[in-house]
Amino acid sequence: MSRKRAVNSINALSNLLSRYYGKKIIILLDEYDTPMQEAWLSGYWDEASSFFRSFFNATFKTNPYMQRGLITG
Repeated sequence: MSRKRAVNSINALSNLLSRYYGKKIIILLDEYDTPMQEAWLSGYWDEASSFFRSFFNATFKTNPYMQRGLITG
């Protein structure tokens, strides 16, 4: 899967769910910190933090199909 497709995957799913149910969706993201901690410990922090920055932006910040979002760690 390309990076662009992965970054935009939740946004695309949000679009489909919103269109199907006719209302904005709620996104719950649990344990987001686990892959970031693993990236830090395993030496690929720069790549992971860049990906998650783009992923969180597309999923939460610029997602017009989302009503509410909750991130827990």
